[in-house]
Amino acid sequence: MASKFRNLIASNLSNIVRDIQGEELNTGARYLAGNLLLDNRSFPRIGFQLNRKIIPRFTPQMVEDVKSSLKDCSEISEVTCHDSGLRFDVRKESFVKEVLHTTSNRPKGYKWNRNAMFDPDSKHVIVEFSSPNIAKPFHIGHFRSTIIGSFVANIHEAVGHRVTRLNWLGDWGTQFGYLLAGMDQFNVTIDHLKEDTLHKLLQIYIDANRLGEADPNFAKKAREKFQQLEEGSDPQLLEYWKFFREFSIKELKKVYARLDIEFDEYSGESFYSKDKADHVLEMLKEQHLLKRKDGCEVVELPNTTDVKIIKSDGSSLYITRDLAAAIHRFEQYEFDRMVYVVDNDQTHHLRNLFTILEKMGLSWANQCFHARFGKIKGLSTRKGNMVLLDHIIDEAKARMIDEQGKTNTTRVFGEEAEKAAQILGVSALIVADFKQRRVKDYKFSWDTALSPKGDTGVKLQYLHARLNSLLMNSGVELDTGANTLPLTEPSALQLVFHLGQWDECLKQSYTELDPSIIVRYLFKLCNFTNKCFKELTVKGEDPDLARARILLFYSSKQVLAEALTLIGVQPLDKM
Repeated sequence: MASKFRNLIASNLSNIVRDIQGEELNTGARYLAGNLLLDNRSFPRIGFQLNRKIIPRFTPQMVEDVKSSLKDCSEISEVTCHDSGLRFDVRKESFVKEVLHTTSNRPKGYKWNRNAMFDPDSKHVIVEFSSPNIAKPFHIGHFRSTIIGSFVANIHEAVGHRVTRLNWLGDWGTQFGYLLAGMDQFNVTIDHLKEDTLHKLLQIYIDANRLGEADPNFAKKAREKFQQLEEGSDPQLLEYWKFFREFSIKELKKVYARLDIEFDEYSGESFYSKDKADHVLEMLKEQHLLKRKDGCEVVELPNTTDVKIIKSDGSSLYITRDLAAAIHRFEQYEFDRMVYVVDNDQTHHLRNLFTILEKMGLSWANQCFHARFGKIKGLSTRKGNMVLLDHIIDEAKARMIDEQGKTNTTRVFGEEAEKAAQILGVSALIVADFKQRRVKDYKFSWDTALSPKGDTGVKLQYLHARLNSLLMNSGVELDTGANTLPLTEPSALQLVFHLGQWDECLKQSYTELDPSIIVRYLFKLCNFTNKCFKELTVKGEDPDLARARILLFYSSKQVLAEALTLIGVQPLDKM
């Protein structure tokens, strides 16, 4: 990347600013380096811009001192002052060499907190995501939480943090009362559930809900079943519930494997049902935060909202268990940050959760964040209205196999082709999702998502495979220390400049926890690289020029692979 120039400029600048303005401002070299951004407004001139807001009291003397301090630096060609701030022009030859050499030599697993764009401290981050319900098939409604949460975990890890991936299962609540009451009502035993388990449980739940709406006595029975489960007064109910949970996790892991996602912990509401919920109640009572209203226990919030903590029948609520979980997680992990990847509908609930934690005087409450997201509209399969994630992945895979059969450029066959189709299908689904801003709803289109043209996951995978083919078949050996002076064409400089912005893209995506920033960067990378394919030949060229161009293409492939892996896509070497 371009860290060398940032650090060089910042080192000189920090000494001058400190001498003139004193220590009251943050003028450390790392801070200044992290705020020096590549300025693309004057491309093909290459330069870094430092916003005037970073150093509010610019003086003419300061500018002259900065120029003087860098006059003997062969890599900085000019320093200018504008209304918006300071600009430092870098010599193109130095910039191209630095970007391509550092990019091509960056080790796998590089931690970005070594870069001044990021905080150097390594922290412990918990990411709670996916959170499907047990005893039900994995519905597409949990797809966005799953892939966005995986991205949030990946990017924290890439920066250099220790990450715990946590799946908060919907494994408790009144719905299990209905399920257990339905098993009684319809004479269902565990033996009846040995095959097609989740679909049968779903049907029992649907039928029990309908019965509850029509028959108040059955609804009462369902509530009593859950109360007995929560109190642990009926061992058989607990045995049934354990069967639901263990079988569900086993099936969920199969779906996650198709997305190449793993969790460090499968937690759930059930763990925080009675004892830990009672502990929360005691804490709230000790701090005089719990009030009794209409037979329920509530917490009054500053916005005059009453948040119900315990129902009139004494059973806990979702927020009770969320409070218990947050407190227990801090006691267990002593996390520095906890991110809840949950949809927009839960914004009010999580705001209440965080506010109650703050009212309880817990110092870490402000380290809890909600990475909210919108809904997918229009996503269905040829199998019908019940939209299950397995069916969506199957559909994407089948459509990619169809496309493989229609093209004569396919380079994979048999089992390899089937595996590639699966990866391509998942890539298409993830990139179609991540094209959108995280917080926005969007309408899904199969034709758009799976097209090799336009801004799609298939297009990005095709570029990676094409770059790999060039590197394998060019006849030119890769030299990561190659002479880069022959790279003078505008298309080559444009690609190098874009590669130099990769750490800035990462920083913005990390700060906003939004993968769409990376995906938009990748589509530009794709366009710039394809332009180079058209204009910069390798075979038959002068050896120095060929080696320089191969290094350029290799660096593009490296950044593309890094970015795809971050968003949860496995790069394909051929397709």
